[in-house]
Amino acid sequence: MKIISGFYNKNNKEYNLYLSNLQKSAQKLGMEVKIYSDEIKYEKGNDYWTKCVKSKPVFVLNALNELNEGVMWVDADCLFIKKIDLDEVMKDCDIALTLRDIESRYKNVEQRIGTNSAVIDGYLNTGVMFFNCNDKVKEFLKKVIDLCSACRWEQDAFNKRILKYSKMEKYDEIIDVNGCKIKILNCREYNCFYFPPEDRAKILHFKSIETSTTKNIYNKYIEQL
Repeated sequence: MKIISGFYNKNNKEYNLYLSNLQKSAQKLGMEVKIYSDEIKYEKGNDYWTKCVKSKPVFVLNALNELNEGVMWVDADCLFIKKIDLDEVMKDCDIALTLRDIESRYKNVEQRIGTNSAVIDGYLNTGVMFFNCNDKVKEFLKKVIDLCSACRWEQDAFNKRILKYSKMEKYDEIIDVNGCKIKILNCREYNCFYFPPEDRAKILHFKSIETSTTKNIYNKYIEQL
């Protein structure tokens, strides 16, 4: 299984620095990250970032077809802090995705109903994802890509696709989506954006990296690379 990430604008020096740090954090643990690129013309406004993140499942599908082996996707604003046992992660499943804290899903839910955040913020985070290479996985990704056209972000498309088959209310659940077995992992272990992180955290995700507090935490980890 290959670890991959991607970028959308080669001229974005800061984003390229994040990718470099991601690679360094993996190399420190004896792993390698392959970088894919898809140049998306910069346009001012939120629509640009929407176009970028909707490319994520396309990156993954293209990588599966190119490499002909499983892939692990990691967002550029992540850092590895512990080695991942990929065989254990992929045991008994075709795809493994990370679920946010379940109890926080229901906090202030009334404020989210009817908004774009109702699904996006309550379930999966797609910063870290694992995929075997088979026809069932590719078909699942094609369905997600199709859903993206009616969703704000690619994350919403993943959530909506799986919510048809499960409420996603427990970790380590394996959900059968038309024959594709999807394992639900805990974000706090494999895609941790809760700070300070618990000891079990293997990958840190600095998804609010531009805020001063998160940036300071990020820089402390970078100093150790």
